[in-house]
Amino acid sequence: MIDEKKRERLISNRESAKRSRMKHEQHVKDLNDEIMYFTTKCNEMIHKINEITPLYESTESRNKILRLQREELRKRLEMFRNTKFHLQHVKNAIALKCKCFSKSTDASEQNIKNTSLFTLCSALRNIGYVKEQWKGN
Repeated sequence: MIDEKKRERLISNRESAKRSRMKHEQHVKDLNDEIMYFTTKCNEMIHKINEITPLYESTESRNKILRLQREELRKRLEMFRNTKFHLQHVKNAIALKCKCFSKSTDASEQNIKNTSLFTLCSALRNIGYVKEQWKGN
């Protein structure tokens, strides 16, 4: 009987060891399968990154240029608005002076036509800033 129990225990231990080895082998196989899966996924991601990187860099470069152009256009617009504002004041002041000079009959005041104000008034009239016609000569 003791020999029989030893024999049964020996058989049971062998079967248990065999199951343990098979379980271990299956676990190692599963781990190797996971390694292959994740290696493949990693390589796919690297490939995608390598495809996307030049597109990203190109887009970033274009965006940088567009930002600089936007800033330049903002500065130009601000300069234009300031210039337009000042030109409107100059136009109004010159138009007022032109009206005053055109109504004057005094010879000394008529000589002002030969000054830079007259020249400026004429130039502005030619480009459309002063619509009043100069009266006199």
